[in-house]
Amino acid sequence: MVADTGWNIFSGYTIPAVKQYMQIRQRQGYNTIMASFSFHSYTQDTVRGQPFLNGTLTSPDPSWWQGADELVRYAQSQGITLMLNPLWAANNGGWGDGGSTRSPCDDELAAYGRFLGQRYKNSSNVIWFLGGDDDNAKFIAQADILGPAIRSAHPAAIITYHN
Repeated sequence: MVADTGWNIFSGYTIPAVKQYMQIRQRQGYNTIMASFSFHSYTQDTVRGQPFLNGTLTSPDPSWWQGADELVRYAQSQGITLMLNPLWAANNGGWGDGGSTRSPCDDELAAYGRFLGQRYKNSSNVIWFLGGDDDNAKFIAQADILGPAIRSAHPAAIITYHN
């Protein structure tokens, strides 16, 4: 793996800009990009809208996720593996980071995990990583819900943890 961290490619940039970024990275020899679908504070009114309607994980915005699908497919066409973080659960803009952000409840996490597993079960270029840059023990409970929920819809999913 030769990886770059394009953390905010799904929310911070237009689809053409992300495709150009992927082309450049592929030419430079990168074969993996680490990114996050949802930073709480960074996914409010983004370039492509918001991934969730009403700020809850159980109400994904269809148009936002169609754009995400397009980028996942494009990465695969370029030979790029995506290490995707479903929910940045840490400091630096994460969900439940101790600031003004609300940590999702267990039911929301489980529904979101099943949604992702189902949506990307045929994407062979996706590796999931849970957690974020913070105290490892702080978000294990969230990972213990998200990981099995993804796996329930995608039994062959590769899932790891980033602390």
